[in-house]
Amino acid sequence: MTAIFVPDAHARASIAAIRSLGRAGYTVHAGSEHPDALGLKSRFANHATLHPAYHDTQFITWMRAYVARHGIRMIVPSAGVLRALEPVFEEFSHLLPVTSDREVLYGCLSKCTVVRRFQDADPALGLMDHHPASVVVDLDQPVGADQLPPSETGYFIKAEGHRGAGPG
Repeated sequence: MTAIFVPDAHARASIAAIRSLGRAGYTVHAGSEHPDALGLKSRFANHATLHPAYHDTQFITWMRAYVARHGIRMIVPSAGVLRALEPVFEEFSHLLPVTSDREVLYGCLSKCTVVRRFQDADPALGLMDHHPASVVVDLDQPVGADQLPPSETGYFIKAEGHRGAGPG
């Protein structure tokens, strides 16, 4: 059966993927940098493996070797593994069941980029119809209180450091 690598076996969404794919008969390779990850112990995981942390320079080398050694045909995407594979995205994109458009994919990992794209889209699409009034503020270009949308209940602030601070 098809060999699928499920990263972040310590996260609930990955545990759900492990269970679902395993029940469906796929050969599941559960991976995590955490030895106590629940998904590594799942009866639906045919293989459990520890891997280097995503920020470790050895992760990409490890991933290449693991995919080749085990004949991995798909990698279940998570934000962590996508960010780790970003420098070599083209090499692994055929294994990821997501768009091959790098800008679209990595833009979706940024709430700020998504809000900007929704705000810039044709209003007839209704993308902002069910969102509270929002403004994306770049630290390089502060916004004055007079530029904020009115609010009787205060403001929710989302700070983003990885992708959202720059243009996008």
